[in-house]
Amino acid sequence: MIEKSSLEYPLSPNQQGLWSLEQRFPNRGLYNLSAAWRLPPDISFPTLRRAVERLCARHPALRTTFSDQGGIPFQVAHGNLPIDFREVRMENGDEANLRKILETQISRPLDLERGPPTRWVLISIPEQAPVLLLIVHHIVADAWTYTEMIVQLGMLYREETNGSSKPVPIPTRTYDRFIREQIDWRETPAGECQGLFWKETLSEQFPLLDLPTDRPHRVAPSFKTEYLPFAIPVALQKSMRSLARDANVRPLVLWLSAWFVFLHRMGGQSDLVTTLPVAGRGREYDGVLGFFVNNLPIRVQCLGEERFQTFSKHVADALETALAHQDWPFSLMTRGMDISTFSSLSQTGFAWQNFNRFGKRRSVLVTASGETGEIWHVGGMEWELIRHWHQSQEPDIQLHLMNLPNNQYGIWRYASDLFDRSTIERWSGHFVRLLEGIVAEPTARISQLPLLTEAERQRILVKWNDTAMPYPKDKCVHELFEDRAAKTPDAVALIFDEQGISYFDLNIRANRLAHWLRTLGVGPEALVGLFVERSVEMIVGLLAILKAGGAYVPLDPEYPKDRLAFMAEDAGLKVLLCHGATRDRLPECPARILDMDTEAAAIAGENPDNPAQLATSDNLAYVIYTSGSTGKPKGVMIEHEGLINLAMAQAHIFHVDPSSRVLQFASISFDAAIWEILMAFQAGAALCLADKASLLPGAALRDTLIRRAITHVTLPPSALTVLSTAEEIPALSTLITAGEAWPDCGGAGMDKESALLQCLRPNRNDGLRLHSGILRRGRNPIHRTPHRQHPNLHPGFESSTAPHRRFRRTLHRRRGGGAGLSESPRSYRRAIHSRSLRR
Repeated sequence: MIEKSSLEYPLSPNQQGLWSLEQRFPNRGLYNLSAAWRLPPDISFPTLRRAVERLCARHPALRTTFSDQGGIPFQVAHGNLPIDFREVRMENGDEANLRKILETQISRPLDLERGPPTRWVLISIPEQAPVLLLIVHHIVADAWTYTEMIVQLGMLYREETNGSSKPVPIPTRTYDRFIREQIDWRETPAGECQGLFWKETLSEQFPLLDLPTDRPHRVAPSFKTEYLPFAIPVALQKSMRSLARDANVRPLVLWLSAWFVFLHRMGGQSDLVTTLPVAGRGREYDGVLGFFVNNLPIRVQCLGEERFQTFSKHVADALETALAHQDWPFSLMTRGMDISTFSSLSQTGFAWQNFNRFGKRRSVLVTASGETGEIWHVGGMEWELIRHWHQSQEPDIQLHLMNLPNNQYGIWRYASDLFDRSTIERWSGHFVRLLEGIVAEPTARISQLPLLTEAERQRILVKWNDTAMPYPKDKCVHELFEDRAAKTPDAVALIFDEQGISYFDLNIRANRLAHWLRTLGVGPEALVGLFVERSVEMIVGLLAILKAGGAYVPLDPEYPKDRLAFMAEDAGLKVLLCHGATRDRLPECPARILDMDTEAAAIAGENPDNPAQLATSDNLAYVIYTSGSTGKPKGVMIEHEGLINLAMAQAHIFHVDPSSRVLQFASISFDAAIWEILMAFQAGAALCLADKASLLPGAALRDTLIRRAITHVTLPPSALTVLSTAEEIPALSTLITAGEAWPDCGGAGMDKESALLQCLRPNRNDGLRLHSGILRRGRNPIHRTPHRQHPNLHPGFESSTAPHRRFRRTLHRRRGGGAGLSESPRSYRRAIHSRSLRR
């Protein structure tokens, strides 16, 4: 072997980006490219090793190490650098054992500072053809490079075996020359023009896509990346090519357009960006190994009302503009960019791969084998690709379209921190279904293109929708309480300040106040303000308003007076209930003020029997005002039927029984309060009230849970720190979290017998929260909504939602939901209430 002198030279900008990642996340195997082939059974191991040695001797990139001095990185192409060529012998031909060996070798990082940047692993298998695994760091290779490596390896193997009349030519150009040329070019007017273009194009922030992941993003990602090939029907391939010809655009344009539509439909956003790799080299560098590839950001606006055919023309324009400026390095485009924008920019990727287009070829290099397989024609041999090219990387998800002479197929590359394989398998079906819709009707609106496979439509419309359960649709909420009071009159219904009140006594107190409210004109659809502190009067007042036929409007005494005045005036309250603790804080209000303490004697003289039923299940039960974060507060109107459905669902889900004790934790101004109250009363359990000081997260709340022997509690995740160990809260059997994702803190405070459930926050159109099931290992599955069917899904229901997981989050209610969101409850009319899904 001829001794060569070492050569030191700077890194290219894109190499610097990878080097920076390697320094930030060492020993992760980040951007280690790998692939494996099954070789001919008679291949010679010693000959193949000599061919590898000759290949590395020919190309400086394969003998390069990396380091930095004073914070400035540099690379050294050594004259000689020992190759990393390993032989592994398997004891048997078990496929699982082979996969384990491949994963073990791939998981071992390449040492860029000591080198070499490649690893060759030749695996011998008893009674089977051997397997060659190639691992090369992306900092010295790209798709063109590793294709060239395999091509030249085959040619060198053939020379070693048979000799050759035409020795493999050594490239006249080198990668260090490419770097010098790029440095000079960037200072030319053409280079400066491209740099200015990308500076302007990427000056705005990019939105992070809200893709329906299986798990949230981790603070410290592992960069573990999996891949999944999927087939594309041959007829669909032909139709896409025909559609591209008819539209007079590159075939890439239609596939890229479909990718954008897919991201739009899955994430629900219109401002989209993805990256597209381009070769980054001219034909003069054919045969040279190195990291030439460049990533081009492609940004488009994808609107649901736009027709796909029109949208594809916009994509074509965006693509051609980017290609006209493709030489400016991606690392320079993103230099100085804030981390959130960079994360958005690198979140997704799309690649259009054709290995047969890399370099000059006299014959086809790669042909199809089955629907997603490849045969590489190397040095007169056939090598079967058994592990597709793969690397650990930053993006959440990428789609690679593999183009072969007689086939096309796709490969997903996805972050396994975020996605399950089963999810990506479904996405394959969704993407193919989208393509079928495009070729069937290219002029269709993007929002109307199909995504769901027939199997998934069946799952959503039939299997998941089979949740109907009988519940008393003609009853009102207070009637459930009256039934319970008649059934178990002596059971404790309410506990506050060491005082226990039975169902019988609580029912009588509520009845007397209800009769008094009737004398004040309260009846169906009348709105009554409830302006009280946490107290027995709060529950008595709520039940009495419902019994009178009215709907309660909670007014939190802690709210500013001007907000309270707005709510009271906006709702058009007929009566406002208060007591001594809140009398002095009453807002300006034209309603009749009823002080339950001052008028206690008159109320006590009223009829103790249940009032005659006036309200029906279609009447309002309560109106709760939103926070007003998007403008003025708006009243959310919930009917009795929705609350009855809620009560029955709770009985089914949470297993509350007469021995249970439910903590009333939420403010009466939130839906969660009625959630807790109904949870207790529908089962004949005890509802435990406490003052604000006793509910402060920390020691006070923990002591309350212990002292009251609470069995069921609904808490926001921010309050869960009180549950340090299960032994401290021995009675707690069911913990429900709501409003936020469950934090990664294990099952704090919950023993093996405890149920830990999460519920989504209430929809403004619906008083029923969605049950998500038992949480395990930090997972957050969304399960179906109990007691509810959605038979009237409109034909375009797919357009408003992503499949499967996101679909469960966005279904509108049919029955059992709220009357809606009104600018002013005072202007509420029965015409607002609709029981169909057509919005």
